[in-house]
Amino acid sequence: IHEFHKMELDMFKADRRIIEVKEMKNAVEQYVYDNRAYLDTYGDRAKYVDEATKEKFLGQLNAAEEWLYNDGQNVSKEDYEAKLNELKIIGQQIDRRYWFHDSYPFWSKQMDETLAYAVQNESLVLSEGHITEEEKKQLAESVTQASEWRPKSREA
Repeated sequence: IHEFHKMELDMFKADRRIIEVKEMKNAVEQYVYDNRAYLDTYGDRAKYVDEATKEKFLGQLNAAEEWLYNDGQNVSKEDYEAKLNELKIIGQQIDRRYWFHDSYPFWSKQMDETLAYAVQNESLVLSEGHITEEEKKQLAESVTQASEWRPKSREA
């Protein structure tokens, strides 16, 4: 019975390895299709990459797709991981620029509201007796610095 248990465990490990390889292959394929769509005429990331980098990246994506359906048909999970990581070198830079510009208005508004609240309530907090003079001084300096910095940050 011990021998059969070991055989079953070995078969389970082999099956799991096959599934992992297929999942990684699908991850590469999905990354290729998604990023090509992001960069096409209707994609939302095309404006966050210069034309030369876009063409280079599209070339890499097309080459990866070609590889997937030819030489990449029967390779290891590690080979698929390496291919995905190779594509992410450019892809993640584009994603970061996209997410920064997409989320900037929200975080900018949050910053403005927080600063306005701090300025509005600074005198109230400074009149409280529960904080030390050093903490009051530090608060006043922080509010002043942020108030001076914020208009400059919008220009950058």
